[in-house]
Amino acid sequence: MMAAKKTKRFFQKYGYVCLFSMVLLIFLFYPNVGIYDWDKEVLYTSYIKTSLLEYRQFPLFLWNSAQLAGYPAVDQSAFFAANPETMLFSPFLPLLLFLSPVAFLKLLVVLNAALGIVGICMLGKRLDWQRQQLRIFSAFFLFSPIVIQHVAIGYLPWLNLYWFPWLLYFLLSEKNLPRSLGSGMVLALVLLQGGSHIFVWFAFFVVFYILWNVIIQKRAKDLLSIPLIFLFTIVLALPRFYLSLQSFASFAQRFFSGYSLRAFFKWGLIPPFFTPASMDDIEFFIEGYIDGVPYWDGAIFWGLALILVFLIPFLFLYLRKGEHKFIQMRGSIIAVNWTSVLLLVLSLDGIYEKLISAISNQIGLPALEGMEKYPFRFAIPAYLGFTFVIAATWLDWPGFLQRITEDGLIGWKKLCRAFFAFCNILKKHRKVFGWLTVVLSGISGLSFMTQSLWLDWLKEQITLAYQGQGALWLARMMQGADRIPLAQYINKAITLYRYVQHLLLVLTVFFFVLWLLGFLRSSKQAKPMPIVHERYLSQILEALLVIPLLLAFGMWWRVALATPQQTVSTLQMMPPEVSLFSKSDSATAEVVSYSPLSVQLNVKTDKSDSIFTFDTIPAQDARFLKIVSGNASFLDLEGTLGLRVSESGTLHLEAEPKYILLPAWIAGTGWVIGALIFLWMWKEEHAHGKLTQ
Repeated sequence: MMAAKKTKRFFQKYGYVCLFSMVLLIFLFYPNVGIYDWDKEVLYTSYIKTSLLEYRQFPLFLWNSAQLAGYPAVDQSAFFAANPETMLFSPFLPLLLFLSPVAFLKLLVVLNAALGIVGICMLGKRLDWQRQQLRIFSAFFLFSPIVIQHVAIGYLPWLNLYWFPWLLYFLLSEKNLPRSLGSGMVLALVLLQGGSHIFVWFAFFVVFYILWNVIIQKRAKDLLSIPLIFLFTIVLALPRFYLSLQSFASFAQRFFSGYSLRAFFKWGLIPPFFTPASMDDIEFFIEGYIDGVPYWDGAIFWGLALILVFLIPFLFLYLRKGEHKFIQMRGSIIAVNWTSVLLLVLSLDGIYEKLISAISNQIGLPALEGMEKYPFRFAIPAYLGFTFVIAATWLDWPGFLQRITEDGLIGWKKLCRAFFAFCNILKKHRKVFGWLTVVLSGISGLSFMTQSLWLDWLKEQITLAYQGQGALWLARMMQGADRIPLAQYINKAITLYRYVQHLLLVLTVFFFVLWLLGFLRSSKQAKPMPIVHERYLSQILEALLVIPLLLAFGMWWRVALATPQQTVSTLQMMPPEVSLFSKSDSATAEVVSYSPLSVQLNVKTDKSDSIFTFDTIPAQDARFLKIVSGNASFLDLEGTLGLRVSESGTLHLEAEPKYILLPAWIAGTGWVIGALIFLWMWKEEHAHGKLTQ
């Protein structure tokens, strides 16, 4: 009996977590992947694995990016280590040495999701959540289609969204040091795992939250957390931060549209529903646009949570009237709510673009604009923040909704009483309304039956007046007869006649309705108001929230298993594409050997100066290369890397390792020190807990 109760309590608390884990394991072991950018992610990962295992070198430079041509990050720089969207610095990278690229990427999704589940549990423990609160936030967070939707289309850095519960966990700390160090670690991990977009959203979330918390809690010292968080982030993610800044400081992209209200509410309230005969036809369903926002990226489903979002301010007013269950960290939760409001505003069209462009121009860093060119994505952290607020206040929602229902029924009863009082007044004048209805209906009917006669008579009178032979008063109304044609006066008269007909019809219906209302009577026996128990109301609300989320999640989960693995592209390490800049030159350059760190060329030339081009390498990447041997120098040939060679012989080019060594050493040291500090803080907190007990 006790075991059955424990099992029931476990599933009441972790039921959605168990269901999500089963679905995720199917994704892990099923031999299919998603669509679109999965090829890119597999090629990135293949290059990393090939470099580490076959060449036993760190994947610094991509000498030939033909297989990845068209992707903005690759076209911007061939310095692969600087690409901000790869998993090169993920702490799980050692697993790649034992797995295929596809298996590694799928396992990476599962591991980050598992850590996200741990984060939910830790967050619930910090806030002393009950079973219902943990369960509903698990459903909101895990079964929102946001992550699986982007995993399905190959945007694997979106798996960093699973770190959001940890970000909240640390932001809700009372002390500056754990708040700053913990949040900095989360942001650093997001950057190291290729989540530059997610980093931007989380950074805005952190800044807005701390500012709101300072205002609400009136603790100005918490402002110190903002510079500390970003200082820790930079130190702990220094290889990614420094290298990307070197390559992408001048990187800029055009902005896409933000949400229109039409797109936001349509996609937010209507769950996705795909019915292709086969996954080859899925593009038909997911490639639409609404006001410049693409479906496959911007169709973020909120469900009933979107309705609750608009009720949150009224819930807070309701909670202020008395002591309710929502007490733990009330100010911080309100700060999360207003942070989410600001982020949702940024997702609307034109707002974020103007804000970030002004900041970027002020500090002279175009890359700040390029880090996020899709403003509508700010709705993602807004959704996560709002659903956290709903879960944190979940115990008070049934009572609040019941109060709204009761107040609504009371208001409805008052309205009904006033309505029947009005009907009693009409009863006294029912005969008058009846006669008016009969008379007006008769006049209206005659106006339609004799319409042609009346219109012919009007045309005749207007024609005579137009010619100066008719009624004097009508002729005076035609003061512009010398320049206005007769047909225009006739059309106006016909239009006026029809207006009169419509007015008669409206008055007839109006008095007929008043006559009918005079017959209505109110029931003398008042019916009791229906009462719904709070527990059942909570269950109904949960079902209305979760079932549509499960449908939306299931649709995108199906897309995440659309493509057989054997059709996914595989990387082929290719030598750099070297060609002569001048067609009249007879010099030749043969690639003798190449690796992720270096390339050797055998050059033959009869001229004192021959110019070669590296067709897939941008000119700005010359700063990351050095000429180890050979008489040559780098050139900028209209944005493409050029090489001026003065004599025949062997040229040895090498990528500079200094760009990675020092930042990696600093970041590694930072993680060790950070881990020790966290261990010390945990011991202090644990000891303090024992003393207070």
